This record gives sequence, structure tokens and C-alpha cells, in this order.
Amino acid sequence: MENLSYTKINEFNASNSLLGHSFESDLNYLASAIDSNKLEVDKDLILEQFKYCYELYKGRNRFSNYPAYLHPLSVALIIIEELQVNDTATIVAALMHDIIIDFDEFDINAVHDRFPDDIADLIIEVTNISHTGQHAEIQKNQAEIYRKLFLSIVKDLRIFIIKLADRLHNLRMINYFQPERQKKLAEDTLDFFTPFAHRLGLQKLKTELETRSFYFLNETQYNQILEFLAVRKKSFSEYLFLFLDSLKNCLDEAGIKYHLKTVQKQAYEIFSLLKDGKKLEDISDLFAMVIVLETEDENECSNTYNILLNKFNSFNFFDYISNPVFDLYHSLKTKLHNINGDVELIIRTEKMENYAENGFLPYLTKKNTAETSYELLKISEEEAELWGNWMQSMIATKGKQAPQIIWDTIKNNVFEKEITVYTKNNVPVKLPKDSTLIDFAFAVSYEMGMHVITGKVNNTIKDIFSRLEDGDLVEVITSAKCNPESNWLNNVVSFKAICHLHEYFKSNIHYKLKRGRKKEIKADYAVKLINIVGVDRNGMVNDIQAQLGADKILRIRLAHYVNEFEAVVEIKTQLDENINIYFAKLFNIKGIKSVSIA
Repeated sequence: MENLSYTKINEFNASNSLLGHSFESDLNYLASAIDSNKLEVDKDLILEQFKYCYELYKGRNRFSNYPAYLHPLSVALIIIEELQVNDTATIVAALMHDIIIDFDEFDINAVHDRFPDDIADLIIEVTNISHTGQHAEIQKNQAEIYRKLFLSIVKDLRIFIIKLADRLHNLRMINYFQPERQKKLAEDTLDFFTPFAHRLGLQKLKTELETRSFYFLNETQYNQILEFLAVRKKSFSEYLFLFLDSLKNCLDEAGIKYHLKTVQKQAYEIFSLLKDGKKLEDISDLFAMVIVLETEDENECSNTYNILLNKFNSFNFFDYISNPVFDLYHSLKTKLHNINGDVELIIRTEKMENYAENGFLPYLTKKNTAETSYELLKISEEEAELWGNWMQSMIATKGKQAPQIIWDTIKNNVFEKEITVYTKNNVPVKLPKDSTLIDFAFAVSYEMGMHVITGKVNNTIKDIFSRLEDGDLVEVITSAKCNPESNWLNNVVSFKAICHLHEYFKSNIHYKLKRGRKKEIKADYAVKLINIVGVDRNGMVNDIQAQLGADKILRIRLAHYVNEFEAVVEIKTQLDENINIYFAKLFNIKGIKSVSIA
């Protein structure tokens, strides 16, 4: 997609020059938009509700001095023309998304009286998100907005779609806002809306949101990057002219039906690389060639790639069809080399191309919206509720820190690269990058997470704070006597671990007594430390628990040496108990080499 020019940044969307002349022309435009995009919606209901919208707002102007009804109409048209959402309720709710805020006569009951329940619920939920900003505590507001927006995606993706379209139209009108409001609008867009637009596969929308926001936050750097791209594009075009002949001849000789397009890194994408420490002149792969195959057969992508290998050398090959980065993004990506140089190449079918540009929204309906949300975010309804409750607790207790804390968990668990590790039974478990054994344990089950004491990674004993890597084989060992300690929270990144630990520490006072555990033991008991050294093998800790008795073990601390097992077992014993009995029990365990009592 080409970068937006300064002129386009300061204008409405493509339809706005045709809007606002008369009610009849706007009504006709809305009707033709529904028809031309071939949406299977209740056209009569949508047009009827637009008439009602027009009557409500008639005589009112927005801050831009444009008729006020043009904003809800434009939001609805973004959903129809650009997102192509095939759902009547979403379009009608877009037309009415501000009525509770704009008109005193509308409250929740009045909305339900006026609209079908599905539409009314959408209007109310969108208003709940928007209305957060009416209160005085700005930082608390921001955290609450993050929470509500996130939960809206889980609860009903259509709520977030309306907010995205609303945000896009406001950005298209951003030059009418005061500078302080422009900055806040742009920052919020880059912080929250664009990452989720990316996660939902809405690349066109994401690019425009980023470009407009970046321009108003840093116009100077925006223009510098555009100038840099213009220079690089000229040299790329000259080189591509030589490369294209070879590419086309190869495809044509094979009888492949296709069309070609070029894509380039966007200004904000380049700016993000600069923030990460890269120099402008060192950024490569600014441009790429896309082969869009005129077929629905995904196998043709691999066939086309194999044909190109007869003509070109290939390197940096990525198969995002078999292993997509996100569920809806599919393509083959590589670099081709011949005597004229290198070109980054992307191979897709037409359906993949449509997904890459527009995401899945044209296929969204009320029936599949919840299922789609859970699939995209990889969480269940119960997990979403758990996460939402934790966010609410952060808002109530963390003050100005709450927005960053909430955003970090969303970013780490939704946007950052995942790793896949495996249980001892070879079951894959997906985790956020930098997850520890604690994160893994909570991903498997709540009970395992609450009672993990140690584990093995690739058959080597590790402590519970050890970071996991993609492909690791992981096994955890638990003890019913082991409970979480407060420092666990500093060593987890997965939302499950964070939320469950937070709930435990909030409701359970035992962790406060950890330092004084010996004092909790009755006077007729003593605490003994048993040092154990042996040959590392599977099941060693389980055997120790069985021999000593799980009810006697207070804690097991493990060192992690390759091929060697070393543990300190903390047990409670009766004062008159003969401790030597434990020596005999422990030496019955295969692999034990030495036992000593501190």
C-alpha cells in the first residue's frame, strides 16, 4: 500500500466529498454502497435507521462545522465499504453509536425500547467504552478503556469493529481537533488500536491508523522518512524493471495465472525500527514483490515456488501457510537472487491476498463472532473473565501504573511472538515469549501451577524461574505442600499465571507467613534439612516424596547440574523420632549416592 500523502491525511474518506449535499443523495449513496459491496444484510432496515439518525441530528453540526449526522454515517460506510462486515446489527449500531452520549432522552431502557436487542446491546456496549473518558482520573480512565476494549473483543468482536471505524473516521478529521487532543488521539491509536487491528489481520486499516497518527505526532520525521522512501523507490524501480522480465517469463512459460503488485514498508514501521536502534541506511527489504495466484488452491503457492527455483536462487524462505504467524495470515515468503540482484518475494492465492489486506471481517456474522474472537486470542470465555477481573483489580489498586501494567500483559500474551514447548507426552503448549516453568505449569492446569516445585527442561533439572525456549521438552514436578511465594509474580509473563497468582495472594494470607514457617510448627515438632545427591533421572522427586511421606515435606529445593541430582528436603519430624530411619528409606531410591542431615 502506498503511503498516504499530506493531502489525503487531511481529507475525509473517499466517500465524503459526495456526502452532506442532501438527505436524498446521502440515502442513495448508502443504498448503493450496500449493493456494490454485495452485502447480504437487511437493506431496508439500515436505510430506515439512517432516516431516523438524520432526523435525530438534523440541524446539529460537529466541531468541524460539518453536519453532525455525517460522523455516524461515515462510520457505517467504513464498515460497509472498507471492512465489508456482512452484519445488519453492526451497521445499524454504527449509525447509532453516539446517541446515548449525544441525546439526553436516550438511556439504556430507551435504547432497548427503540431497537432490537442485538442492536441495542451493541450501542450500549460501545457507549460504555466511550463514556469511560468522561471521568476525572485520566490514568485510571486509560486503564479502564484498555480493559473494556479488550473485553469487547472477547465478548463481541463487533463492538470493537465499531470502535475501530469510529477511531478511523476521527483520525480522518483530526486536523479539526486542538493540538493536545490530536496528540492524545494519535498516541492512544498507536498504543491500542493498531496492534489489535494487526492481530485481526486488518492491514489496510492498520496502515492508515498508523500513518495518520504518526504524522500528527511527528510530522518532521514522517516527511523525512517519506523523502528517504522516494529516493529508495526510484532505485528499486530501475532494478525491478530488469528483474521483472525474468520473473514473468518463468511464470508465463509454466502457464501460471497470476498478477503482480509491489508493497513497501510504511513510514511508521520504519520509525519503529529506528526506535529499536537501527540506522535508516541499514534498513533493508523496504520493498517486495507479491505474486497473487488466480486460484483458490493453496498448493499452487508451493508449485509456483518450486518452478521459480529452476530460474532463481532462493534464500530466507518462510512458510506462513503451514506455520502462519497469525491464524489468518498465509503466504510463502522468500528472497530470489539472479544476476540482477535480490528481490523479496511473497506468494499468495487471491483469497490469501484478501485476508492479508482486509482480514476476516467480510466473513464475520453474529453467529461466528464469539467463536472467532476466542480463536484469534486463543483464550476461553472463563479465561477472559479471569483476565478482566485482574484488570479491574489493577485499576483499583495500581493508580497511574495500571495502564502500563494492563497493556504489558495484553502485548505479551496477544501480540508478541509465541513459543511452543512440549509436555513429556509430546503435547504442544503455546506460551508467550520469556515464559518460565511456572507459566508452563499454569498453562497445563491450575493445580499444577499452584504446587509446582521444580521441573526438567530437555531432561535437565531446572528451577521454576528458568526461561523456556521454543521447542523445549518440559516436565514439572509438584508437591501438595508447596504453595506460591510472592517472588513468583516477578518471574511470570502469561496472563494465566499472573491472574491466578494475583487472586491467590489477594485472598490467601499464608504466603505472608512463609518467612516464619518454622514458628508455625508446634513445639513438639522439629524441622530437619536433608541433603541428597544422586544420579539425575525421571521420577526422583516423586520417589523421595513417596519414601519420606508427602505430609512431612515442607519444601524441596533443587540445584540444576547436568546429569546430577542435588536436593535439600525440608521436613518436620517429632522431637523424639529417630532420624536415621530416613537414611534407610532414601537409600532405597535408585540413583541416590549420598544423604546427609544438616
